[in-house]
Amino acid sequence: MPGFENTLELTRKKIASHTWTHPDLTTLNDTAIYNELKKTEEAIENIIGLRPAYMRPPYGAYNSNVTAVAASLNEDVVISNFDSHDWEFPANESIALYDAFIATNPTTVLALNHETYNTSAHVVLPHALELLKGKGYKLVTVAECLGGQPYLKPRWRWPVNPTKLKCI
Repeated sequence: MPGFENTLELTRKKIASHTWTHPDLTTLNDTAIYNELKKTEEAIENIIGLRPAYMRPPYGAYNSNVTAVAASLNEDVVISNFDSHDWEFPANESIALYDAFIATNPTTVLALNHETYNTSAHVVLPHALELLKGKGYKLVTVAECLGGQPYLKPRWRWPVNPTKLKCI
């Protein structure tokens, strides 16, 4: 999708992997884990022209097999340290969880939210962002926090149009 990378940069949105069928990766063998991650990586690259550098395993479930397979694809596994439970509770309860967690003054907040729920996007997150800013937290992407890049170089795909090569 031409220009999509620029749109992502302008909006500061970053896309990471989360598997193709949302399984508990710790219950799969290495080949199945690889297939879950690879299919998702290819879909993301086909849509935005970039490969994700990070992945979040479903349910936060990972083990040494998951991290090794992710590493073979040059993806780092990222785990949240706070779950808003927005997938389970009404907005007011998610907000209360945020309030209680932030009151502990954690050094870092890497929150799990599900933007597929209207109340998460329009009620819980605005509250959380104001709360975090009010407490002096700097809001950054995972890549910025880790000092890395959000995307990997695209893989070379064949056939390549020779008129686009500039090797001379």
